Amino acid sequence: MKKLEITEQIINELQESVNETFYAVLAEKMVVASKTRMDKLESISEITSQVSLFQENLEAILIICLDKQTLLYIANKVFGSNKTEIDDAVKSCINEFSNMIFGVLKTKLTKYGYKFKMSIPSLITGTHEFSANIKNGETYQIKFLLTVPERVVTVNLCLTN
Repeated sequence: MKKLEITEQIINELQESVNETFYAVLAEKMVVASKTRMDKLESISEITSQVSLFQENLEAILIICLDKQTLLYIANKVFGSNKTEIDDAVKSCINEFSNMIFGVLKTKLTKYGYKFKMSIPSLITGTHEFSANIKNGETYQIKFLLTVPERVVTVNLCLTN
């Protein structure tokens, strides 16, 4: 079975997956602020939702990072509410959003011969390190902007050992 490699095609598919999901759910287009190949994933603060991708073995981890205000903005648009604090519904919202993005990406990757299974999204809050199982030099990060109000959503694709 073909192992995942981070190529320009795969990054384009990831970018399209994020854009398609945000547009379908929020009716908003995302603007790419930056695309960066990183030696290692820096420590991450605030809120992350992550999904592991498996074929025969763990091959990659997809991680969405956002701050509290961005998470609340997304949840309030989805629910038509005006929440000011993160509760179980808000947590569920971002995990479902992550699940949708990663599901779209998984479908797109089948045309390249990949047959991924994915884990259930997990939500992590607070500053933390993502060093376990991540290959040095094999992380690609895309920062997206929601333009009004300006909010940043960072998506990381990390290959594993």
